[in-house]
Amino acid sequence: NQNHGIHANNIGSAEFRGGVIQDNQWGVYIERSDGILIENMQIKGYTDLIKDITIPSNRLKLCRTQDWRHEGLTMMNTRWRYGEHDNGNGLRMKNVTFSDYDKNTDGCVSSWPIAMMNHKYHDTHFDYVSSWENVEIVDSRGYMFDGCGASQRWGFDDIVINDLDGSLDPTDGSAGPSALVSNFPHMTKIFGDKCTAYADNCMAYCTDVCLRTFYYNVEQFETENWKLVITNANGDKMEVSGIIEASDNYQFTDAWKYMKFPVSLPAGTYTAEFIDESGNQVWPAFIEEKWENP
Repeated sequence: NQNHGIHANNIGSAEFRGGVIQDNQWGVYIERSDGILIENMQIKGYTDLIKDITIPSNRLKLCRTQDWRHEGLTMMNTRWRYGEHDNGNGLRMKNVTFSDYDKNTDGCVSSWPIAMMNHKYHDTHFDYVSSWENVEIVDSRGYMFDGCGASQRWGFDDIVINDLDGSLDPTDGSAGPSALVSNFPHMTKIFGDKCTAYADNCMAYCTDVCLRTFYYNVEQFETENWKLVITNANGDKMEVSGIIEASDNYQFTDAWKYMKFPVSLPAGTYTAEFIDESGNQVWPAFIEEKWENP
């Protein structure tokens, strides 16, 4: 239909299996929906056939409005359901191929195989727990995931996508589970040379790591300049800044909201401590530890 191939809105635990989605402005658009599975599917962008049909008449072509983004998969950045309705999962993909997002899109403001929508439920912590397996992205530009838009437009800089079989590895060198993460020191530094940065995506691919996310909640007052320092068994360190919980998409007004320090790590032994802006060790008045689904 040249707009949304699949538009999943306000659903939970849905599965989309098989088929070809092509020549849509947004191939698969996931909104307010958790526990989504996409399996055995081809998602194609602006193919030569449709271009040849639509360009001469200038009717029904993609990106008819210049500010429209062309995206194969538009996924969420935070879960929609919490509490008793929370299934703990975001997006799973298996046996999915993306192609044709690197051509015929001169009129689009951007064209990405995978991107994120602008949705903030509580804060800018990515908790849309996602894992992919046998996912192939064919793109001559090297574009995979628009982490630049996620960070610069929406403020999300702690994205974690677990690649269960290493199929996303752009160098085809991964031998096992790996992860696609936001390319920032608080996400990659502790992994040393395991991570390869892909600047055009604002993402990094870290081989031979399977990550699980947890976070510490502490009081919001006088903790805005604190850092959480994580140290592994080899003495490698990584500093993580806090994120204030918001009451809505625009502001926070409640004194009981937390300062959240999210961390994503593979299995291992670690120590954690808080430091202030001067590097001195500090102790919160209270601390709450929470784990995301594996």
